[in-house]
Amino acid sequence: MTQDLSARAAAVLYKNQETCLLLRSTKVRLILVYRPPDKSCAEFLKEFSSLLELTSTVSSALVITGDFNLHLDVPNDSYTQRFCAIIESVGFRQHVHQPTHNKGHTLDLVLSRNTDNIIASTHVDNDVCISDQSLIECVLNVRLPQLPTKTISFRPMRSIDMDLRGKKARTCSVREQIADCNGDKRSLFCLIGDLTG
Repeated sequence: MTQDLSARAAAVLYKNQETCLLLRSTKVRLILVYRPPDKSCAEFLKEFSSLLELTSTVSSALVITGDFNLHLDVPNDSYTQRFCAIIESVGFRQHVHQPTHNKGHTLDLVLSRNTDNIIASTHVDNDVCISDQSLIECVLNVRLPQLPTKTISFRPMRSIDMDLRGKKARTCSVREQIADCNGDKRSLFCLIGDLTG
């Protein structure tokens, strides 16, 4: 992408970080979001909507995560409803469906585009609390790169007539043996194996 989202989004979000990861053979753009709880929800939603519009040109898989400080566990909250409408309107979904805060609210989110299918699963680990919030474990769908295959052929040792090999080596010079191969690469290769074996 030619434009840098973090430069454009600096005014959009109160604090953010954008990075691009190459996980095996999958390129993932990761945007981290933090909205302090004392900042305006209405302003944040407007600016977050602008960020999502900017991400529409990102061709790689996209994951947006962080502490949004919105109570997504309260479906009747007007800001929660607006937030959900915004992410649905641009084809995103939210993957965390458990409380992430010690007071029972879902404030920390993991978002991805519906079309990316990059999130395999998320898990909130309440046993690992960082400050007043829990750790979110997120498993990504990434494929192993296709490795090239290499075929190796060899001659089984049982097919070598050891007596004949010794006689031929004693009765013919190396030049004569090379000449007997008539330029056939496979025969030359076998001869080298016989002489060095």
